[in-house]
Amino acid sequence: MRLILIIAFIMSCVGVSAQIVSGKVVVTEEGNQTPLVGATGIWAGTSKGTVTDFDGNFSLERTTETDMLVANYVGYNADTIIVGELTEV
Repeated sequence: MRLILIIAFIMSCVGVSAQIVSGKVVVTEEGNQTPLVGATGIWAGTSKGTVTDFDGNFSLERTTETDMLVANYVGYNADTIIVGELTEV
């Protein structure tokens, strides 16, 4: 069986200057998606990150240092998404 870590996110503006990236980290197996509780989401090359909640949801303030968001969970390979100017993946 092959497990794949997927990050889905939506960027939204909060206030005037802060942008928040939020979404859900799930593992997909045989077509079923299961939320990952306690997965980490970290901006690549920084120490800025967060941990997913009970439903796999996260929100993280956007950084100007990088546009690469890395999701990690024990027992799975890390998955990286280039956020760029995308609003939904």
